[in-house]
Amino acid sequence: MTLLSASRSGQLAVLRGPTYLHHLEWKGTLAVMSPGGEMRDVLANVEGADWNPTSDDSREMAVYRQAAGKTFLEFPIGHVIYSTTGWISHMRVSPDGTMVGFLDHPVLNDSLGGVMTVDRNGVTKTLSTGWSAENGLAWSRNGAEIWFSGARAGTSLLVYAVDMKGRLRQVLSGPGRILLHDLSPEGRLLVTRDSVRGMLTATIAGDPVAHELSWLDASHQPYFSTDGKLVLFTEGGKGAGPKYSVCLRHTDGSGGIVRLGDGEAMSLSPDGESALSAVQGPGGALSVIPVGAGHASGGQPRVLERGNIELYGSGGAWLPDGRRILFNAYEKGKRVQVYMQPVTGGPPVAVLPTDYSAVFRAVSPDGRSVACYHGGKYRICPLDPSVFKQIPPPIEGLADGEQPLRWTPDGQSLYVCDTSTVPLRVFKLKVSTGERQLWREITPPDLSGLASQMTTVISSDGRSMVYGYSRVLSELFIVDR
Repeated sequence: MTLLSASRSGQLAVLRGPTYLHHLEWKGTLAVMSPGGEMRDVLANVEGADWNPTSDDSREMAVYRQAAGKTFLEFPIGHVIYSTTGWISHMRVSPDGTMVGFLDHPVLNDSLGGVMTVDRNGVTKTLSTGWSAENGLAWSRNGAEIWFSGARAGTSLLVYAVDMKGRLRQVLSGPGRILLHDLSPEGRLLVTRDSVRGMLTATIAGDPVAHELSWLDASHQPYFSTDGKLVLFTEGGKGAGPKYSVCLRHTDGSGGIVRLGDGEAMSLSPDGESALSAVQGPGGALSVIPVGAGHASGGQPRVLERGNIELYGSGGAWLPDGRRILFNAYEKGKRVQVYMQPVTGGPPVAVLPTDYSAVFRAVSPDGRSVACYHGGKYRICPLDPSVFKQIPPPIEGLADGEQPLRWTPDGQSLYVCDTSTVPLRVFKLKVSTGERQLWREITPPDLSGLASQMTTVISSDGRSMVYGYSRVLSELFIVDR
């Protein structure tokens, strides 16, 4: 179980059977537990909940959950007062029970965003924005301020307070990441000081030694070159800058690390001569970065035409022909959609309906289809809109919790795994029959502080692999003001 909130009488709101999503977010069945230990289920598929401080009635709680490609905030349960195509986190009801404060994240799976309030009538207010990362939120006792943890660059969080007029002040700083968990009526802070490290490890064909490929404190999102000799990745720590860094290095750990430019890594071209990157958030851009001799930056990033795109999502891929790219994005007021765009010029074109999110490392070898997530299931979707006539069936043989990683070179099977398990077990799944075969079992060399799902990337020839994970070591503090 995961504890969410406590009522004024001591009842607990918990998530029963939680499944980890991302960024300290879980999904499960909302249940209420009395002080005597009796538990009853309230609502399924909930990600967050908070008691109304003025009521012990569970129906008066605020909750948020995802459905149909959007995140919905309900207060009370059943009454939607806010929705977004992104996601929200760390929601708390104000002390007087009239409004909800929360962290708003416009890009799925990215913690950038702002601090917002919404009242029972759905009237919203943005109190602070422009944060590259934000986690943790609590109301002051009198409801005049919202306290939260945020970072203007990277992920090294400090604690801030913002009032209802948007006036911001820094409350607490320190070495490492300071994450706010709660604020007592007397004004004492419950925080953790977190040492967070994003790790990348490579196992290369013919080499019995695993190679550590991490750079600073938040190396993640790895992508192989076609020949498996290079890995493109994102460095998201404070030293990477406010827009993150796209980096390149040899998979055997030799040589140095080349910073190619700003943004998040999305893919290497089939010929290894160009990298695709995206700067997330409002005003972001999708760029092609030349990779020159010696794998150093060979020129300035070339920003691609954005058409009607308002926000770029996470993930992207070069198609096997080397002339087109594929990515998730949002048009204004619309839900996530998969787009294709020629790198030589021209606007992006949607190739799948809304609410289909592509697994970009799982583009088929012939470039005609991609594994997608839709309606709670993974499916193989054609990339030709004229062929897409109906919702494709779920992938046969894919177990609950598993996701596709990439196709085998012959295009007959998918590598699949449940990234939340340790050890991580990767299977070959024959798509036509659902037949499964264990391919590899992976355990990080040090399990202490293992805090997130493992990202697993397999080379196109199926002989090498890079896996990434986060390690968080925390110390708990009570801070007197």
